[in-house]
Amino acid sequence: MTDLDVPRARADLVTVRSALLAAAEAEAAACVAEAERASDVVLGRAQVQANQIHREAEAAGRADAELRNAIERRQARRQARRTELATQRAIYDELHRRVRDALARLVVESDLRTRLAARARRVLGAEAALVDVPGDGLVGRAGEKYLDLGLDAMTARAIEGLGERVRELWEA
Repeated sequence: MTDLDVPRARADLVTVRSALLAAAEAEAAACVAEAERASDVVLGRAQVQANQIHREAEAAGRADAELRNAIERRQARRQARRTELATQRAIYDELHRRVRDALARLVVESDLRTRLAARARRVLGAEAALVDVPGDGLVGRAGEKYLDLGLDAMTARAIEGLGERVRELWEA
């Protein structure tokens, strides 16, 4: 048996230990470098993906805003049209009221009743049955023929006779 040279064994162990430590440090540095490269790749991909998501979200937001604006514009146009039609209706109703009131005064204050009866006989024939509607004109019937000379019917015909001139009331 040989005697162990302890100082030399210690020196050899220090050398082995230093070599192992250096190898471990080199391997650790390589692992860290590889991890950093992999991390950079992952972060780069994540940034590209985040940028794409951001662009898509912006585009979707713009599209949503454009859609909302289009809907609001359409609603505003519809409301404007409703207002326009309501105004036209109010003007038409006022015209109808004034024409009817004027005809009602004529029925009461003039010989319009006599003229209406003559008209009914001209249209329906001399044998026409005439029914006087007090304060409202008259109606005539001869067989299947019927002639309404009441205030509402005469008012409607008078306004209809104005034709396109009625539009001038709300286009002015």
